[in-house]
Amino acid sequence: MVLQKTLASLVAASLLLASPAIATQPREPVVGERLADDASAISIADESIAEAYRIWSSNGWKVLTNTSGILNEAKPVSGVFSSANVDLTRATAIVDAPAQALFDLLITPQGFQLIDPLSNPEDFAKPPLQTFSTTKWRTKSPADKKRLDSVRTEAPIPGLTTREFVVLNAVDSSTRIFVSKSVQHKADPGCSIYGPASCRGISSDPVRALNTFAVSTEPVVGDANKCVVRLINYADLSAAEIPSSTMNQINFNFLPEMVERFRQHFATST
Repeated sequence: MVLQKTLASLVAASLLLASPAIATQPREPVVGERLADDASAISIADESIAEAYRIWSSNGWKVLTNTSGILNEAKPVSGVFSSANVDLTRATAIVDAPAQALFDLLITPQGFQLIDPLSNPEDFAKPPLQTFSTTKWRTKSPADKKRLDSVRTEAPIPGLTTREFVVLNAVDSSTRIFVSKSVQHKADPGCSIYGPASCRGISSDPVRALNTFAVSTEPVVGDANKCVVRLINYADLSAAEIPSSTMNQINFNFLPEMVERFRQHFATST
């Protein structure tokens, strides 16, 4: 996740910039942290992909910004994370790159750095907590075009206990869908403060943080060198020191800045 360079300024700025959710605005369901193992990984992946498409197609979103060809929206959530008062965000934008080229880049270590430039590059060299068989998952997709694994990454944050993310990554490059969803995993026991009481206190140092992320790319009709990129992000650092207004302001900026990194990459690589 994000934060090291911007957190201090946003703590103050968010008090002025972050607007409260509209009282009548509907909430979007977001699924909580399930235990990922051999028996559940495929169902979690399918559920997460279905959740992403539902979020992209749902109504009732608040427009945060609609500039530079990037529509950036937010919506409060329902479910186990609702008490955090952290909003879900989604964005839609045009990028001057072929849909497959952009997607294939984003599922590489270089692409992960474009998604989150403050992530630890060393994490990309570490083996996943578990790689799951995809033989019975999305059977119409070629085996070499799909991937299903649980990974752990850390986010050192000045002044706070290090945060860790444990996620299930589900990738199908033949349909250009990638989702990353916070889960529980026996190889790294624990969960966030919103998880079951039985695991809630295990992840105290580092502290378990939350993320739901998804990206999909589609060609622009009539121009194979451009694509529509759709993004989803829900992130919560589970920190009492960071008010929800600050967490929301961080999230509100995250997707538009990500799109600009995508654009810059292809502008300088041609």
